[in-house]
Amino acid sequence: MSPVRYTRLAPGPTTTRRAAGGGTAGGGGRGAAERASDQQLNAIGFAGEWLAYRWLAERYPHQFTDECWVSANRAQVLPGDRGDDGLGYDFIVPSRGGPVMYEVKSTTEDGGEIRLGESEVLAAQRNARNNWWRLLVITNALSTERRMLQLRNPFAPMSRGRYTFAGQGLRLLYHPDDGAGQR
Repeated sequence: MSPVRYTRLAPGPTTTRRAAGGGTAGGGGRGAAERASDQQLNAIGFAGEWLAYRWLAERYPHQFTDECWVSANRAQVLPGDRGDDGLGYDFIVPSRGGPVMYEVKSTTEDGGEIRLGESEVLAAQRNARNNWWRLLVITNALSTERRMLQLRNPFAPMSRGRYTFAGQGLRLLYHPDDGAGQR
């Protein structure tokens, strides 16, 4: 087992910035994009999942247990199962209508764009008609100004017109107030 290592989280953007020429800045030199380190991104992701864990425990007091946290981040604070980041969701909560899956996305900014990985896209598509897969977006995750937004499955028929599929792949642009408070 590796020893626990702590790192100082310097403020920094979680996504690349656009260069003056319109493309995504990269590499070194003048105009290069500032990007959070992998350690910083992991810490931001863990912070979001920890906040979601506490929110879900309050929201589902009779159904929610430690076993509902299924991502690999659970291993940082919970004994037993090491978790699996390939499921396409971070939490699964049993309910009468069927299990509710929550994928958590965190940012240190106000939000507006998230990226879904392949397993997340597949899980969302499989559950597009049953409302079992949902997004929890935590903006400003490392500050007292944080907000938690519950957003609908972007592939659900009732989500048409609520998201813009940005560029190639599945970068989703959303308006932070569109999904707040929806169940």
